[in-house]
Amino acid sequence: MTLNSFIKFTYITNVFYMNYIIHFFLFIVIFILYINFHKQNNYNDISQIYELEYVNNHSLQSSCDVNQPAIFEYYIEPIQESNTLLFHNSDSSDISVEYKDLSAFLKSKTTPVISTQNFIDTNNDSHNAIQPPLSYFVGHNIICGSRNAVSKSFIHNYYRKFLYVSEGSIEVNILSYNHTPNNAMKNDFVNYEFSIDQNISNIGKKCVIEKGNVIFIPPNCVYSIEFLDSSNICIDFSFHSLISILSNIHKQVIYFMQQSNISKTPSELKNYKIKNNVEVVKNDVEVIKNNVIENALPPDQVEQSTEGLS
Repeated sequence: MTLNSFIKFTYITNVFYMNYIIHFFLFIVIFILYINFHKQNNYNDISQIYELEYVNNHSLQSSCDVNQPAIFEYYIEPIQESNTLLFHNSDSSDISVEYKDLSAFLKSKTTPVISTQNFIDTNNDSHNAIQPPLSYFVGHNIICGSRNAVSKSFIHNYYRKFLYVSEGSIEVNILSYNHTPNNAMKNDFVNYEFSIDQNISNIGKKCVIEKGNVIFIPPNCVYSIEFLDSSNICIDFSFHSLISILSNIHKQVIYFMQQSNISKTPSELKNYKIKNNVEVVKNDVEVIKNNVIENALPPDQVEQSTEGLS
């Protein structure tokens, strides 16, 4: 064999082995991505709701990998938030409520009210102890409601979603998406909210979450929230991984495109404010009137609430 022939043979052999290695590496990468995509977008049957004891983040994430709802007790520092929350009235007007006045507003309502899309920016790092490794996004969302208020039947595709009850108590109904008879998904890209038009209270698994507890809600399951106390405030912690981001990239593109096409200017916006932060004293009609919450009670109801005390 001549030198040129040997060099040519060696070159071809090296190219062959290099191509083999590259194709094998690509196969492994695609296979791993496929497994993770399948796990992220799979519809798991909700067989039961577990109760956990929080030990550390590693054990928590291992339990969440089962993709079954789980409840555990965990303390989260109170969020000091200055943002306002928006509530929709039955008369098509909106009420803007500051976070510090939220509890008083909910207790003042005689009819059920609910607010779900209140994404906030916070420097609170309490979520670090429940944040999964290699997560690239964390979203804080305040979900709140007064007594007997019931949310829509939501569905999400985050990598992890934890719902922490900071005040009051809630009842969560949860069900696998593929077990809902009318599971046509409704996409709200204005608020980045996904739900189905069906009440799952009679077919889902139920659990009551008290103040200071957290529930893990697996991806691709339908859940609804019923608020049990006079004032109920929950913090939604949602985490994205690389796989879940890629799974939702088309939705996120539509969402950002939609934001440039809308104008968030309600036709009639009322501000909820407390006139005087004074403790109500029995038989003192003037003090009660000074503590009337603007836009929360009509004048006729205010007069009725003071008749028995004057």
